[in-house]
Amino acid sequence: MTTGPDDLQTAALLNELGVLHKCQGRYDEAELLYRRALDIIDALLGPDDIQAASLYRNLAGLEHARGRAAQGEPVARWGLKIRERALGPDHPDVAADKAALAAILDAQGRYAEAEELYRQALAVL
Repeated sequence: MTTGPDDLQTAALLNELGVLHKCQGRYDEAELLYRRALDIIDALLGPDDIQAASLYRNLAGLEHARGRAAQGEPVARWGLKIRERALGPDHPDVAADKAALAAILDAQGRYAEAEELYRQALAVL
């Protein structure tokens, strides 16, 4: 089986490569890969598809890693909304998204909001 430049397998590979670049501190490259993967998913499935939720979480985490948590917050919230709508509030993937959003809020000094999300995530996990 082969993959093309605009299929879901390619989007998944771009996402994984983006994670690698983020871990290496190559943030600009990671962002380009995440956004390209998101473009593919958007074109094939729409921006609200659950497959986009992981990319939104990764983009939010990238902003957090860059020290720009405030820019990551709306992206993290959008990914959480998509995943929660698709899987319900008690799914482990939703809990992981809540924990990721909590870390972003924590970085902004919004400790009460972060704590509540951490507690919700812990209750599921």
